[in-house]
Amino acid sequence: KGFYRFWFSFCASNALLANANMNARKKLLELIEQNLEHFYSLSFELACAKLLAKSTGISQNAISSYWQKGVEIDIFANARSKLIVGEVKYKEHKVCKSLLTKLQFKCAQCGLKPDYYALFSLGGFSSELKTHLGQNVWLFSLNDFKAFL
Repeated sequence: KGFYRFWFSFCASNALLANANMNARKKLLELIEQNLEHFYSLSFELACAKLLAKSTGISQNAISSYWQKGVEIDIFANARSKLIVGEVKYKEHKVCKSLLTKLQFKCAQCGLKPDYYALFSLGGFSSELKTHLGQNVWLFSLNDFKAFL
């Protein structure tokens, strides 16, 4: 799946660049480089949904994303009478408490009352966020993926 997604995201739509001279190929490589993080972020988001399913015993089919009135929530699971919402950050830097605050604000905008908040981060979490956690906030980092694998 990953190869086909990459091919149709970058190569197929830019086939003329790939088959052209060296300057055109450089442009294609620059295009890929500029958009690669966005490309990987979807795969990371899907992996985070799998991790949440495995960690909670919730069916992966019960986990999706959520959109309403210009608000997007990366992870949304309404299973076993519990609502879990989450945000996924595919960034090298640590996620801070403001991400949790933004997620809580998004939920309030949509009238959602989650039982749990799940934050997923490639780069880890700030000390401030770790020290101000409630019991209903779950943090998932790359180490959690190692245990999952």
